[in-house]
Amino acid sequence: SYIVRHQANEEISAGVFKRVMMYHVLFWGNAFAHILRDSAGRVIELIPLMPDRTEAFRRGGELKYKTAVGDQWRILSASDVFHIRGLSFDGLTGYSVISLARDSLGLTLAAEEFGAKFFFM
Repeated sequence: SYIVRHQANEEISAGVFKRVMMYHVLFWGNAFAHILRDSAGRVIELIPLMPDRTEAFRRGGELKYKTAVGDQWRILSASDVFHIRGLSFDGLTGYSVISLARDSLGLTLAAEEFGAKFFFM
C-alpha cells in the first residue's frame, strides 16, 4: 500500500517509519504503530507508538493494547495496532535482542570471573 511504500503519515516517510520500527524491535523487542483509518475503513496513517509505553494484554480472550499518549493512557483494539514482535517465548510480546545479548555476555563474564577465583585461589 501507499502508506508502507511512500508515506506512513504526514510527518514520517515510509523509509523513516521502517527504520523506527526496526530500532524499536531491536532495542525493546516490540514495535507498535497506531493504525488510523478513513470512514471507509482504509488505512490512511501509521503513527509509531513508544514501545516502553505500550503493552499487549488479553481481556476476556481478546487482544488489546494499552499505550500512553502524552500523560493519558488509552486502550486500543488489536485491529487498530500494527505490532511487530521480536523473539518471543509466548507469541504475545517480544524480547530485545540487544538485552538478551547483554545478559548473555554479562553471565559469561561472571562465570569466567568466578572460575578464575575458584580454581586459582
